Amino acid sequence: MDINQTEESNQKKIELRNPEHHVDENIRLALRFFIELWPKAYPMYNRIPFATKLARRLTRDGVLSHGHLLEKAISRVGSIVRESTMGKDFADKSDAKAVSVRTCSKGKAYSAPVTNIHRKKGYLRVMVFERKQDRFYYFMIPGYAYSHIASTSNIEIPFEIDGDPKRINKCDINWWNYEVDTFNDITRAL
Repeated sequence: MDINQTEESNQKKIELRNPEHHVDENIRLALRFFIELWPKAYPMYNRIPFATKLARRLTRDGVLSHGHLLEKAISRVGSIVRESTMGKDFADKSDAKAVSVRTCSKGKAYSAPVTNIHRKKGYLRVMVFERKQDRFYYFMIPGYAYSHIASTSNIEIPFEIDGDPKRINKCDINWWNYEVDTFNDITRAL
């Protein structure tokens, strides 16, 4: 067996041990949200290895949405009634948003876009994943803070290029003023 065949064989072994080795970035992000949210959304099933493995596989295949998993986790932890209708995810008229930070403006900016907000009225319960430092941030943004934003625009939560929060910034609204400390803070009843 020549060196190329050995290298190819070793690569296949790695892929078999780690089936997520060749997944695209969107799936990788969905899996990162899954790891964080699954135990909160389904604590009983989290104790059953087969159920967790199946749900992880469904997430990897794009069947299980991390946005819906966030809604379930918020509902479960905070005992908030899910009522997913136009403009809201919960009975208190609030909405859950799972977003990740991405590079924009030809690599000069790094921010988390909170999109599809023009039909929302209540609080936005936002969970942001920053991939460079592998860290989550949480926000409770009231309706009055974003109600003026045009339907063609969105909230952009700014970060430094290295992944640090850009808490002091030149934005019209400093979205970091709405940051809360923990996941439990975004599950609190209003």
